[in-house]
Amino acid sequence: MTKASDNFYFGLSSEGFHRNYYRQWGDPDSEHTIICVHGVTRLSRDFDTLAKKLSQKYRVVCPDIVGRGYSDWFGNKQNYNFLQYCADMNALIANLDVEKVHWIGTSMGGLIGLILSALPHTPIQSLILNDVGPDLRRKELLGLGRYIGKAPVFATKEDLFEYYQETYQAFGQLSDKHWKEMALYSAIKGNDGYRMHYDPKIGDAFRANFSSYNFDLWKYWDEIECPSLLIRGSLSTFFTLKTAEKMIARGDNVTYKEVENVGHAPMLNGKKEIKFIEDFYNSII
Repeated sequence: MTKASDNFYFGLSSEGFHRNYYRQWGDPDSEHTIICVHGVTRLSRDFDTLAKKLSQKYRVVCPDIVGRGYSDWFGNKQNYNFLQYCADMNALIANLDVEKVHWIGTSMGGLIGLILSALPHTPIQSLILNDVGPDLRRKELLGLGRYIGKAPVFATKEDLFEYYQETYQAFGQLSDKHWKEMALYSAIKGNDGYRMHYDPKIGDAFRANFSSYNFDLWKYWDEIECPSLLIRGSLSTFFTLKTAEKMIARGDNVTYKEVENVGHAPMLNGKKEIKFIEDFYNSII
């Protein structure tokens, strides 16, 4: 069975250098490298199941975006922004010593990939967007802002499990074992109990910068030339069918797949979602 290795690299911000973490799967000398990037409060571990499968053929790299997981936290909340995230991902690609990569991004991770894929001379050769597009409505951003960085401290594992099943039920009908595994790797245990494994200031930055207006990234989507796969939860209000259809109409070489009975966002660990992704790569690589 393929095992993951733990790795770090340095990013640079107005606060100086900071360490960023990533999990690497598969052969580092593989011809193709896939980067998988998580959502706003999520972690690299979300891609464990997918990465194990894909690493049979490809090198797979799953970072913790700064402020999450084992990456450093900022002192100034305003440094949690897309300019910084894109700069850190550029540093990651340089650290991996590759000229080309394939990108899988869930929610925020998809937006980072969307922006980078649109830039001149981008190293991104294909883009998979998981339940996110260039048109985000204020109502949905406000909904996310209500819970980001506001999770309490959980005295027991049982309290933590209950919170996860209630807060993230849009992820779909996961098994009890999966809920517990996800809750445990998403939290860190301290003397007072279990806390979310990310900087609470991320929530303050999100509410200050991203929840008071509609988010329009169509100018980036219109510049993307690489093959793209759009994956949408059929119950998602965050990434609407209307937006997906508009992306297909305006895009070039776009494939669309839907995951039934899931909201925002599919976990990409079920057989059907993994097959969507494997079929996509088999068609372009």
